[in-house]
Amino acid sequence: MPYLVIYDITRDSLRERVANKLKDYGLRRIQYSAFVGELRLRRLRSLILDLRKIIGQAGGGERKVVHIFPVPFSSLRSVIVIGRWEEEGEGSKVEVF
Repeated sequence: MPYLVIYDITRDSLRERVANKLKDYGLRRIQYSAFVGELRLRRLRSLILDLRKIIGQAGGGERKVVHIFPVPFSSLRSVIVIGRWEEEGEGSKVEVF
């Protein structure tokens, strides 16, 4: 099933660790703090555990939240994208389904 993962994390190093972990799981960045991709249940559970570890290591007093939304394939096929997202330093344009 496809998932949309969005996060709001104030500390740069923590935010980067979360983004890298999402990339490790094959998710594609569609916004600065938003990724989308398909995960089977076992991989989703593993990702949740990994993200909990990363978030749990952060100190208090800072914003650190991750939301994971299941998205039906039919919704992804209906996505309307206006503009383009280009990741810094990679030079690759990211297309949404």
